[in-house]
Amino acid sequence: MEKRLMLDASITAIGGNVLWLDAADQTTIIDNDGDSVSSGNFDGQVAQWNDKSGNGNNLSHATGSNQPTYVAGGKNGNDILSFDGNDALYITDAAQTGLDLTGNGMTLIAVTNPTTTGGARILINKESSYEVAFQGGKYQAAVSTTAPGGWAWGGTSAITTAWHITGFTHADTAWQFHQERALSEQMVPANNQTGNIIPSNQIFTVGGRGGAIPTGSYFQGDMAEIILFDRALTDSERLDIEIYLSNKWGIALNNAAPTVTKAAGDLAQGASITINNGMLSSTDSDDPDADLIYTLSSLPTNGTLKLSGIALNTNDTFTQQDILDNKLTFTHDGSAAAGTFDFTVTDRMDTTAVTSFSLGFTLSETANNPISLNEGGSVTLGTADLEFGPPPDAWYDANWLYRQRITIDKTNIGSDLTDFTVLLTEANMNAGFWTDVKADGSDIVLTAADGTTKLSRELVHIDTVLKTMELHVKLPTVDAGSDTNFYLYFGNAAAAETNDPATWSADYAGVWHLDEAAGNAIDATGNGYSGTMQNGVIQGVAGAIGKGVDLDGSNDYINAAINKGTSTTFSLWATWDGGANDMLFLAGNYGAGPDLFFVPGVNKISWNTWNSSANAFGAIPASASDGNFHHYVVVMEPSGGKLYYDGALLGTAVYADPSGTTFFRIGGGDPNYTWGGMIDEVHVATTARSADWAAAEYANQKTPSSFYSVSAIQTGATPLTYTLTDAVDNGVLKLGGVTLNVSDSFTQDDIDSGLITYVHNDSNTTSDFFSFTVSDGLGNITNIRDFTFDITLVDDEGGGHIPAENPENENNKNRVSGDTAANEHPKTPSQQLIRSTFSGEGLSAFYGGALNEIVREGATAQIRQTLEEMDGESGAELPDGTPHILSALEKEFFPAQDHPLRQFLQDAAPEENGDMPEEEGTPLSGQTDGALLLEQGRFD
Repeated sequence: MEKRLMLDASITAIGGNVLWLDAADQTTIIDNDGDSVSSGNFDGQVAQWNDKSGNGNNLSHATGSNQPTYVAGGKNGNDILSFDGNDALYITDAAQTGLDLTGNGMTLIAVTNPTTTGGARILINKESSYEVAFQGGKYQAAVSTTAPGGWAWGGTSAITTAWHITGFTHADTAWQFHQERALSEQMVPANNQTGNIIPSNQIFTVGGRGGAIPTGSYFQGDMAEIILFDRALTDSERLDIEIYLSNKWGIALNNAAPTVTKAAGDLAQGASITINNGMLSSTDSDDPDADLIYTLSSLPTNGTLKLSGIALNTNDTFTQQDILDNKLTFTHDGSAAAGTFDFTVTDRMDTTAVTSFSLGFTLSETANNPISLNEGGSVTLGTADLEFGPPPDAWYDANWLYRQRITIDKTNIGSDLTDFTVLLTEANMNAGFWTDVKADGSDIVLTAADGTTKLSRELVHIDTVLKTMELHVKLPTVDAGSDTNFYLYFGNAAAAETNDPATWSADYAGVWHLDEAAGNAIDATGNGYSGTMQNGVIQGVAGAIGKGVDLDGSNDYINAAINKGTSTTFSLWATWDGGANDMLFLAGNYGAGPDLFFVPGVNKISWNTWNSSANAFGAIPASASDGNFHHYVVVMEPSGGKLYYDGALLGTAVYADPSGTTFFRIGGGDPNYTWGGMIDEVHVATTARSADWAAAEYANQKTPSSFYSVSAIQTGATPLTYTLTDAVDNGVLKLGGVTLNVSDSFTQDDIDSGLITYVHNDSNTTSDFFSFTVSDGLGNITNIRDFTFDITLVDDEGGGHIPAENPENENNKNRVSGDTAANEHPKTPSQQLIRSTFSGEGLSAFYGGALNEIVREGATAQIRQTLEEMDGESGAELPDGTPHILSALEKEFFPAQDHPLRQFLQDAAPEENGDMPEEEGTPLSGQTDGALLLEQGRFD
């Protein structure tokens, strides 16, 4: 993106630029007197057009009648040059080596307005080396290379008399032609040229061709900008230049907006995940997906989104390439909600609407409730106290040692699909799968999401050494609204599982994997429609999925006896050599069809019925002949036909059921029309499949790795497992009576069975906790969580309750009866106590006001003393002979141990029964010492 922004200043920001002619730059347009347009003395005729690339490849022509004319403000306010059909400019170096290209690639991007396209109208020419032209109304090129050697022409896309931004790229083995950035044609040149471009001792010309000077094939029209590179630009680099030229010259570019195809992911509560291409993916039909740019419009509220470890903010950007490189991560904050974030996607021309990325939980907390217990007590954890979910699925059979959970991403599914047969390959399989599965795969069992319901499967191929596999499994339902899970079991040496024809539902008339190295093509449905090889079909070649066949386009094909239904769906993978009038398959009589017919001469793919090749689905895609496998699905029903190409609708066509003998031939079969190319994985179903079915089948078979994910391997019915990251501090946590330490584990089953206990150590603490993570055996692990115990302090000796209350509020004080106190008191009431011993909550004794034992925080005690308890007899007298009680104290022990100890002698007369009266006494003396507070209280 930064590079594109620089282009207004310098095209050379993109490497490999060898020529840059810009008519809008008035300093580069020179007349016969050597004056530039910018000098103010320019006479109108262009004798020289100077190169801005820095390579000095200036072009000129000395003959005035062959010089283009300068036109001020000719296009979008910018200056242009006009060529009248006799004008050209060329490099006048004596050695004629200027702009000799010697590498294996080149790119030309030009802004022109041809006023005629008939004949040969040259844009650039290096005679016997390379040329780009508008010729016979078509956009064409020629390149001479070292291998196999010689000069080859190519190009069939039409060019019109209008302003264009055209592009030609020679990339070693393939050519591309672009108009207004759209790919108008991709082809392999006639000689299948490779190697380096051959230089020539000829002049380089713009607007004509010739050996020593331009002599003909002159361009007629206007030129604005010519940019040449000595290498094949990437699509992204070419787009940078096209956007720059579009803005500058006011020429609209063709563009298809990007589409967000996936935007969802799951993680364990509080965990971190890498957001990969299987979770978040955008595509663009005319741009490299990797270059698509995401802009954040809102951040996740329940976690942190990071790019290469750096937290992202609103309006920050990342690319699809960043996602492909696993640079985008999300860390959940452990809260109850998973959260979302919002974004737009742009291809630098169009921007999508705001889309939300949704996060869900694979593993989350359903109960975490602190338990209360008394100091020194014990408690058992139960399901209501601590639980995570969802619980693991049941196990199919104990004889199978391992399983992996397969998950189909719901974003691949447009609508619910019934009896959909899914392809599983080596993609995403764990390393342990290849070491523990049997070499022939006969221990592979697949079950539904419950872990026990067996599914029909067909194993076409497995190689545990090369780690390749082709396995098909029928799923009763594939959901569009939620991910679809199922299990693959393995690791049973005694198993002898076999293929089940029911893998292919009754809707399938025939399925041919074409995986055989020789002999007939077996019909996997069990219907018996074996395909017989005709006239030398080459078998066992590398196919789209496993192995396939190669047809030479001459007379070979595969014959099957199957008859089509009233409604029928044909699907297969094929490459195309680009031959004339090729027939991919025939499902009826010679000359009547129906058949899928490629007619390059009129650029059509036709649904040929009643010999009507004009009944076209649409134009042949430019990529059809690129040498790669492409997916074709033809849906035939009385209302008409549909053709899906690589998962998308290419077009529709009418259909009339032809009469005559019917049969099915793969690769043509009409004596005059066969197929040149490879074919793999042919399906025929006697029902009309939906667009969503075609798209899902393409996505599954094209890129299995992003269609489904594979969990970690489970061993046995693994319950949810808790692993301690921090043990309790004030007691012991036990599993079945055995102490648990850091890194030890227990399971949800242990909790549910009452095997987890906690024993407090009788310390002066009011809480305790342990920390843990939870895993499900499928690779999902939560963040660190805590479980808390609330400890209630108790009377160590009398059994009373000791709350932590506000000591200033006497109404909240806990009064404990039954405690006793013995006092040795002085003879005169003015003296303080010498010794008091109390048996009460938390306080053992103090001597002379000095505390001997610290009580716990929050302890409160009420001591009620009687006269008899003080001096051991029925009465006590002060010196004046009046019976008095010398001490009645309420002791408050504060949580904060920084309060002074105060003790008072009380002067109050007892009741006749010896109890103290309902009144407060008067302190006679006091002392402060220690860390706890003893206050005068109400007499009971």
